[in-house]
Formats: sequence, C-alpha cells, structure tokens
Amino acid sequence: IWDWSARSCNPKPADAGTGLRNNFAGYVGMRIRIRRAVRGAALGRWRRDGDGLHHNLLLLKEGSQNLSWSVDLAPDVAPDDVGFAYAALPDIELSPGVYDVLSQELAGGDYWLDQGSVLQENEWVEVLSSVYGEHPDRLQPGVSR
Repeated sequence: IWDWSARSCNPKPADAGTGLRNNFAGYVGMRIRIRRAVRGAALGRWRRDGDGLHHNLLLLKEGSQNLSWSVDLAPDVAPDDVGFAYAALPDIELSPGVYDVLSQELAGGDYWLDQGSVLQENEWVEVLSSVYGEHPDRLQPGVSR
C-alpha cells in the first residue's frame, strides 16, 4: 500500500510471475476498514509494461447500494516509480467504515497483481481481505489477512 507520509511503497510490488492474472472478467480489489475520517485524493492500480486498457476504479462504502466514487484510469497515465498509476478523485472525506477498493478487469486484458505483494498499513486503515466478483454488489471475499 502506498504510504502517503513516506511518499513511497515499500516493498515495491514486483512482477511476481505466478502472482499475475488476467483470466477473470469482473471486479477485483480489496476490502478495507477506515478507522478515522480521511481525505481521499486518488485511486490507483498497479501497471506493468504493455498495459493498454482503460480501467474503471471504484470506491464503495459497505452497506451502500449506490456507487460511492468511480474514476477512469486511462492507459496513457504513466505509473510512478513503484508501478502504480492514479486517477484523481473529487475532493471527498471518507468517514470511518468498511470500503471496497476495486478495479474492473477484462479476461485476457491487462494483468493485475493477485499474489506476492506485501501490504503496509497505517494507523487510519486496515486491509480486511481481497474481494472479487462479476458485479460490485455481489463480491466474494478472497484471501483474508
């Protein structure tokens, strides 16, 4: 996870080989718990050389039947030095609660990291599990922490 105070991601995600997937059409991401109110600035997705698709990035608050926030990550957005590309959110404040952070994926499309990354949490956020599903309101839990 990106550490905003350090302005880095440590350790850097690696092209883990077996940790890459592109064989699912739907939404993949993680379920997080926000522990205190924070400002949201952007949503990001890991990129690798050769990625060329638009990705719909979503941030949904648990219990909400409505889409909370959605941004388009265009293929021409260059990744930072650790491999993440970002799309700006409107000026938002996230209240404490559980959220799903998702990327819409296409089978046979760009690869995403499925395994092999290490998460670094801050005092304001906790990663609960990975999630996936064909529709954002029908997500299945993946690997729990």
